[in-house]
Amino acid sequence: MTFIHASAVVVRETGVLIRGGSGVGKSALALALLEAGVQHGWFAALVGDDRIGLDVAGGRVIARGHPAIEGQIERRGFGIEPAPREARALIGLVVDLTALPMTERIPDPAALVVELETVLVPRMECGSSMDRAQIISAVLSRMMRLEQHGLTGAF
Repeated sequence: MTFIHASAVVVRETGVLIRGGSGVGKSALALALLEAGVQHGWFAALVGDDRIGLDVAGGRVIARGHPAIEGQIERRGFGIEPAPREARALIGLVVDLTALPMTERIPDPAALVVELETVLVPRMECGSSMDRAQIISAVLSRMMRLEQHGLTGAF
């Protein structure tokens, strides 16, 4: 298992891996996705915050939280708090957060997937020029399109 600096949640049927530099908003996006899931009446749980273990089984990437901080997430300015937890999730979408503004109106098709642990996974990039509501809407929309096409799945 490889551990990376990231956060991960599962909303509906989709495990979402959130990557990005320190302070770019990974935990904030994870919390926002959990809250959006609850507001819609969907299953939503934290897989892990800050350190995510990745492994491959059956051609799918499995994410797990780090055992030392299971079920805990940082809410910037408020500290560490508990969150509904799922021990693991199949990653169906990678969200890369960047401190740079988005410049491309339509991404290159090659940028819509990323290789994780030798497995290609759908990917999207969100830049600093997008507000939080735009990012949440974009992530949920992409998740639902992937689910409609059977490209995600619960563990």
